[in-house]
Amino acid sequence: MKIEEAVNVFREMPRKVLKPTIDTYNNMLQGLFGVGRCSTAQGLLNDMQANGQTPDYYTYCVLLDGLSKNGRIDEALLLFQELGCSGINPGITMYNILIDRLCKDGKLEMARNLFGKLDSKGLQPDVRTFTMMIGGFCEQGLLGEANDLLVTMEGTGCMPNHATYNVMVRGFLKANDYTEANILAEKMIGRGFSADGYSSGSTLS
Repeated sequence: MKIEEAVNVFREMPRKVLKPTIDTYNNMLQGLFGVGRCSTAQGLLNDMQANGQTPDYYTYCVLLDGLSKNGRIDEALLLFQELGCSGINPGITMYNILIDRLCKDGKLEMARNLFGKLDSKGLQPDVRTFTMMIGGFCEQGLLGEANDLLVTMEGTGCMPNHATYNVMVRGFLKANDYTEANILAEKMIGRGFSADGYSSGSTLS
């Protein structure tokens, strides 16, 4: 079913005395953001609240993700700041959504600021959080900081995965530091992970 058809069916539900569930709203929001219909999605959120449905944690994750991926990171950050008024405590998933987009948009200082707040919020970075920040540092050529964060990551007991190692290897390759790239690639393979196509094609050869 196309998104337009889904929206029409959804709007007919109240007339047929069918009350959409929170899961139905969440799925519709996700679908609308997926095709770039941000305004329609935000209108649906208003309808949802008007119909007595309270957005849950997952709803806000969908909103943050949808806004971020559609070039509306500033709106996503504003929504994130207002979450306290909604009785929702931001979790690591929400932080990851924003950190990911900020790093991809080159807004590393903003990502670093969010990352730095995790401890005070009682949240522990997971492998995805660390990997995204490491990737952000590598993209900006800050390999020393990326490597320091990798050491910190291991020190917390959060072990790097194949994505973490690959993003680091690609960072060293981008900086033409083939020695460090090979050292890290050998460490990665020694821990049972495989290099991606770009990394394996440029190292250990």
